[in-house]
Amino acid sequence: MKTYNCPSCGAQIALRDINVKSDVMLCRACGKTVSCSRYLQREAAGHAPGEPPTRVRAIHNDATFDRQREERIEWKYGLWGVLFGALLMCAGGVVLWTDIGWYCGRVRCATNPELGLVVSPFIFLAGLAFTIFTIFGKFSLSIADGWCTYFIGVGKIGRRREFRLQRDTSVEFEVVPMKDGSEQFWKQIRISNNDGADVVIGSLRMDVAEYLCKWLVYWAEKR
Repeated sequence: MKTYNCPSCGAQIALRDINVKSDVMLCRACGKTVSCSRYLQREAAGHAPGEPPTRVRAIHNDATFDRQREERIEWKYGLWGVLFGALLMCAGGVVLWTDIGWYCGRVRCATNPELGLVVSPFIFLAGLAFTIFTIFGKFSLSIADGWCTYFIGVGKIGRRREFRLQRDTSVEFEVVPMKDGSEQFWKQIRISNNDGADVVIGSLRMDVAEYLCKWLVYWAEKR
């Protein structure tokens, strides 16, 4: 299990004294508080990030005549993403099949068949798209020639954001409450520079977010 030590006195900080929601870590030995995000950034500086967590892959590509030297990290959805997409596909397919049967006179009754004929194809296609993205798509951060690229998509099709990675690049770990008012929270990383560039990488597991923070800070310190 990962341990956290106070930067002031070196004493180990208990997990119960770490409040990620408030971004506060309390050291009971000396009574001082530390920002969680700043602690992770200070801890990562100058240290290689180590082995990536599950479903995360770190890739190193050396320079060739047609490619720059590149450091890249990729992460993907797990098996639950495939199951969720398959569930959507099955739900949309069953409703569509039932409503087509009602329309053709083979099924005597159906719940809101007219609405189902319109909505169920979109449910099926949404599940299909999510399944394809879970299997073939990726989230990635790549660093080449001082530029960091954040990409979400399949192959070369998707959303791409670029920003200059510098020694003073701010990498902050944030916990944002969900809009539905539940007790669950999104873990995200905010990357910003003095030139106004601001990129948010959201919806991350805790271990993935911590690893990305260390990875980004480590390569920023090398600039």
